[in-house]
Amino acid sequence: MTSGQLGFIALERRDLVRAEEMYKKPAEYFARIGDDANAAIAYHNLGRVAEERRDFAGAEGWYRKSLEIEERLGDEHGAAQTYHQLGIVA
Repeated sequence: MTSGQLGFIALERRDLVRAEEMYKKPAEYFARIGDDANAAIAYHNLGRVAEERRDFAGAEGWYRKSLEIEERLGDEHGAAQTYHQLGIVA
């Protein structure tokens, strides 16, 4: 099972500390190796964790980091999902 999958399970169980740990590892790894598409997904997931904590400023920061990459890569679907989440946290 991947770190991202474990993060999803932790998020579903509302174990937000564990979810954040599981999403930060791949975010750091993907950023380090230059895999921007997967880094954007990890940042989006970190935004979801922050949103669940009701840390809306933190969620916005993660979502904006994800959005910057999605727009640069031309990932319209990912950007639309991230804009949706930004609307929720606003």
